[in-house]
Amino acid sequence: MIAGFVRGLGTSKCFNTGSLDCNNKFVVSERMSGAGMALTFPDVDRTKCLMVIVGNPAVSRVSFIHPPDPMARLGAIVECGGRLAFVNPRRIESDKTAGRRVFIRSDTDVYFLLAFLHEIQQRDALDHERTGTHMTGFEPLADVVREWAPERQAEVIAISADSLRELVTAYLAADGPDSIEPIWGMAHFNGIVVRVEVVKTAH
Repeated sequence: MIAGFVRGLGTSKCFNTGSLDCNNKFVVSERMSGAGMALTFPDVDRTKCLMVIVGNPAVSRVSFIHPPDPMARLGAIVECGGRLAFVNPRRIESDKTAGRRVFIRSDTDVYFLLAFLHEIQQRDALDHERTGTHMTGFEPLADVVREWAPERQAEVIAISADSLRELVTAYLAADGPDSIEPIWGMAHFNGIVVRVEVVKTAH
């Protein structure tokens, strides 16, 4: 019905709730995997380190994944010795149940991701064979990332350099699956959609 209405207007542009919520996931999946519905989801029950960027699973119920009793499932990560962090600009309900909130300034998550990848690159913790085989355009990305040291991003996003490095250490030390899961506003920076898929060296 909506598609017919949009065609009747003679436009290909349609702004709706998905434009703010989840269309970014479909765009990135199409560009990375060739299909908008080829979405990636964390293996919650086996994940050892999960960072939820600008999401509040206690309220959203992790709607894209739909796990039964999502906060209990996320809490199990911590109970099993894993790490759960909510990178969020506002006080949320989720960290009252499990994990901890890491404050970030609104609309700056792209810089968090750039600095995160910068630190991984500085530690030479990338799986070079995998990135060489499965990625194109990594070198231009690496050049951009090189400029975003943790100290520089701290001035922009309000996460201290030490806190960011500690998150990177937890991510790299995870013995098993791990995930950086941008949810609401997945690196929405003034309309730009960015997703950094970090491939770390296998343990």
